[in-house]
Amino acid sequence: MTKYPDLDYDLDSFAGVFQDDELSGLQEYLHRTGLPRITFDPVYIDYLRGFHGGAPRKRYFKTAQGTHHVIERFLNFASPNDLLSEYNVNVTWSALCDRLGDDLMPFAVLFAGDYLCSDHSGSGRAHVAVWFHEESPVDSPHTEHVADSFEAFLALLSSQDAASVGSSLPDELEDRIFRLCCDGNDFVQDEAIAIFDNSVERAVECYQSAAALLPEPRLQWTIAFDVFFGLGEARYVAASFALAIEAFELAQRAPRSTSTPYLPLRLGQCYFEIGDMRQAAFYLRQAFQQHARLFEDVDNKYLAFVRNTGLADGAGS
Repeated sequence: MTKYPDLDYDLDSFAGVFQDDELSGLQEYLHRTGLPRITFDPVYIDYLRGFHGGAPRKRYFKTAQGTHHVIERFLNFASPNDLLSEYNVNVTWSALCDRLGDDLMPFAVLFAGDYLCSDHSGSGRAHVAVWFHEESPVDSPHTEHVADSFEAFLALLSSQDAASVGSSLPDELEDRIFRLCCDGNDFVQDEAIAIFDNSVERAVECYQSAAALLPEPRLQWTIAFDVFFGLGEARYVAASFALAIEAFELAQRAPRSTSTPYLPLRLGQCYFEIGDMRQAAFYLRQAFQQHARLFEDVDNKYLAFVRNTGLADGAGS
């Protein structure tokens, strides 16, 4: 096997035996149904045979446009009876194919529910791109370029210290943004008072002013997470749940997005409130698995939803 970068895998995270019939069956189906451009890169297959569906500790990277992402795990070609069969490439592609278009094949799931894909739209080897699930309606996938090849992508992956810190702004500008975030936070410290005296609106204004000061690309800066998470929190307090989701999803793509389990919790709550129970289940399950005790401090309906849908089964505390 070719020597690849050491990604420091969790040795207990690998899927079962690589099933060649899973690979060949999917490839044959793609060709039979008119998607001949999608072929599996031999380098990718060779790598997957050695590190089958694992969760690397060196899992942080950013796209060519500067958005930061975190790999949850690589997908696999395990048997349907494998404990990690939900992360099977075929199963994942089948669930998403109407929104992936004709040229994308997922190979890893990201922290925010997006996917890394091989993109076969060009004439040469497939390049690697991030596919954004929230911005990809049927037949209109939204992607960002990551690397020109699978091996070039592997070389980008690094530890949290290297990839999740982000870039620093000049001190004076960062101080201005930080002060605005502190002011916004002060306005919503007491949710009941914030709603009663309209200070939540002033909190939103503070965070919007802070966001306006971020140079493009806004999501590369270390402080971007504080700005957009704070904006989402203020909109959540104001019960502007759809707008809160927009802000929280920007926070997901900023450095330090994995620094708090409150982010998937808030997203789950917001999706619950707007009636999108599929997305609510996805994020509330993620929050419960990361830190179940968070649910002690929120409305009981969210924990009831987690339990009634079986999402709590096997989750940690």
